[in-house]
Amino acid sequence: MDRDFIIGIVLLLVIFFVWQSFGPKPQQPVETVDQAATEGVPDSGVAPAMVPAGTPETTAPPSPGAAGGDETSPDSAEVPAVETVRIDPEPPFTIDRDNYTVQFTNVGGRIASWTLKDFNDVAGPDGKPLDMVSLPDSGKFPLSTYWVGAGPKMKESDVYEIESKGPDRIVFSRRDASGFTVRKIFEPSPLGYTVNMKVVVEAPPSTVAQGRLSVTNYQEKIVAKKGFFSRGFDITKYVVNLGDGKEEEPIEKAAGVSYPGNVIWAGFENLYFLSVIAPEITETTQAQAIASGGAGDPVSSVITMPEKIINPGEAVEYNFTAYFGPKAEKPLIAAGHSFDQALDFGWFTIIAKPLVRVLQFFQKYVKNWGLAIIIVTIIIKLLLLPLTHKSYKSMKAMSKLQPAMKEIREKYGEDRERLNQEMMALYKAHGVSPASGCLPMMVQLPFFIAFYRALYGTIELRHAPFMLWIQDLSAPDPYYVTPIIMGASMVLSQKMTPTTADPMQAKMMLLMPVVFTFFFLNLPSGLVLYWFVSNILTIAQQYYLRRDPEEPKTDLPAKPKEATS
Repeated sequence: MDRDFIIGIVLLLVIFFVWQSFGPKPQQPVETVDQAATEGVPDSGVAPAMVPAGTPETTAPPSPGAAGGDETSPDSAEVPAVETVRIDPEPPFTIDRDNYTVQFTNVGGRIASWTLKDFNDVAGPDGKPLDMVSLPDSGKFPLSTYWVGAGPKMKESDVYEIESKGPDRIVFSRRDASGFTVRKIFEPSPLGYTVNMKVVVEAPPSTVAQGRLSVTNYQEKIVAKKGFFSRGFDITKYVVNLGDGKEEEPIEKAAGVSYPGNVIWAGFENLYFLSVIAPEITETTQAQAIASGGAGDPVSSVITMPEKIINPGEAVEYNFTAYFGPKAEKPLIAAGHSFDQALDFGWFTIIAKPLVRVLQFFQKYVKNWGLAIIIVTIIIKLLLLPLTHKSYKSMKAMSKLQPAMKEIREKYGEDRERLNQEMMALYKAHGVSPASGCLPMMVQLPFFIAFYRALYGTIELRHAPFMLWIQDLSAPDPYYVTPIIMGASMVLSQKMTPTTADPMQAKMMLLMPVVFTFFFLNLPSGLVLYWFVSNILTIAQQYYLRRDPEEPKTDLPAKPKEATS
C-alpha cells in the first residue's frame, strides 16, 4: 500500500473526528424578521407557573410587547399600562397516553409538563421519566400565545377558564377587558408524541382587530462543553425546517436568528429528542420564525403567523401541531409535517438509515442491542469479504516484490520519471496492482463513518445495556477497557498484515492503533464494539489466508532490464 495513501487515510480520519467535535454546521444566510413580527417575542420576565388557588389579587407586569399594542395601530410597539389580574389557577389537568403523560395549566392555557414513559433522564435505577418541558420552575411553558398588533391582549400570566375537558380534549377560554375572546383547544394524539392546538380569536361586535398571532416554545440555555473528551449528548440546538431540510444553530448563538417565511416547523433539538411546533401552512400562508432571549434568559422559539384582519363579531382560527418526543424514524414519520427531516445523519444518511433498520430488525430477535451490533458487523464483513480477500493477496504479492522495488529505488531514485516507469513495468510483469490493496479500506470507510453516525445518534441505543460493565451503549466505556482492547486488536491485525520494507510506512501503520485508541476513548461503547468485532474478524480472515495453500506464486524477478534510449 502506498505510503502517501496511508498517511492520507489517517489524516482524513483525524479531520473527520475534529470536524465532528468542533466544526460548524452549514446554514442558510439568516435574515431579520420585520419589527412587527418580533414585538411579541418575550425576551425577559418570568411569569407565574401554577399558583395555589385562593391567591389574592396581584399586579402582573406584561412582557415587553407581549400584551399587544394600541387598538388603532397593528404595529405599535408601545407597552400598555399595567393590568391588574387575579391569579386563581385550577390544579393542572392531566391526559394520559401510552407513550407520554401531559399536564395542562390554565395559567396562559399551556402545557405544564410532558413526560415520556419510555425514556428516563439518566441511565440506571435512579432515572426518572424524562420531562420535555425544560423550564418547569420558571413558568416558561410551551405553546404560549401572543397577539402582535391591535386586538386581544395575551400574556403568559393570563388565567383562562376551563371551558371543557375530557380524556382526549381540553378547551381553555378567556375574554379580555376589550371584549375579545380567545379559545385554546388541545387534542393530544393517542399514538405518537404530538398535540394539536387550535387557537380561535373572536372579535367583539363593535371592534376590529388587525395583527398577528405568535406561538412560543422555550429552552433552557445550557452551553455544553464540546470536544474529544465531552460526550456532547445534551448539546441543544435551535432548529428550523424550511421545506428542504433543517437549519440549525447552537443554543448559545441562537438569539436573533430569524427566518422570514416558509417555516414548516421550528423549535429545539438535542442528539436524541425534538421539541418543535409546526404551524398550519396553506398556499397563501407562510409562517415566520425567530429565536430570542437575553444573556441570562432562556431561549424562545417564536413562530409568527401572517397578519389578519378580524371584523366585528367574526372569528379567526389558527392550527398548530407540536412534537415533543424522541428522534426515532417511525414516530417522526407518523406525526407528519416533515418532522422526520430532523433525523439527519449527515452526508452518509443514505447508508446510516438502512443500517439502523437492520439493527432494529435483529434486536427484535436477540433482545440485545450489543448482540445486534455484532451481527450487523459480521454481515458487513461478509459483504466486503471478496474485496478484503483480494486486497490481502495483492499485499502479499507486493511484499514479495519489496527486494526488487528497493533495488529499483536505489538505482533510479534521482530520476522520478524513470523510477515510475520501472515500477509500473515490475507490477505489470507480475500481475500486481498497488491500488488493489487500498480499495477495501476506501470501501469500508463510508460504512465506518455511517455506522459511527448511526450508533452515535440512534435513540434506541440510548441507555441500552450490553453486558457486564457496559450498561449504556450510547455512552463511552466508563473504564476504557473496550477502547484499549480494540487498540490491541488493531496492533495484532497490523502484525499479521503483509508490509513493505518502507520504514516510514511501517511507523505510520503502527501509529494508527494509537491514534484510533485515543479517538475511541470517549466515543459510544456501541461504536467501539463494532470496530473491535470488525478487527477480530479481520484477524481470523488473515489467519485463514496465511494458511491458504493457494499462496500467490510471485517469485522475485530478475534484475530489471535497462530501458532503451
